[in-house]
Amino acid sequence: MHVDPTPEAFFHDHRTGTVGLIDWTGSERGPALFDLASVEMYLGGFDAAQTFWSAYLDRVPADRREEFQTHRPAFRRFRGAIQAMVFSIRLATSDLTGIDDEAENWKGLNDARRMLVHHGVIAAE
Repeated sequence: MHVDPTPEAFFHDHRTGTVGLIDWTGSERGPALFDLASVEMYLGGFDAAQTFWSAYLDRVPADRREEFQTHRPAFRRFRGAIQAMVFSIRLATSDLTGIDDEAENWKGLNDARRMLVHHGVIAAE
């Protein structure tokens, strides 16, 4: 797993059409669905990620498609929980690594809250 495939981590070589993913420093062994749930999150949620999912699932071996479809909801909820944990820690420790001010940490936490509400993990306020 890349662990944090933000849009800024993808690079496209216009000459060759090749797409690459950088910044593998925190990578871990684990299920690809975590990274895929992250991509969906960064694209703006399930509806906004439909083109991505269609293209991705077209390339997944047929015998794995059902597995991806079955487990995708759990990984969406899990990714939201991880997002909430990361930004809660960043706010509690005043961690501004890679950002300009605390407002970006609050945005990350609020994005996580919206994900968790959307997926029924927590109640809307």
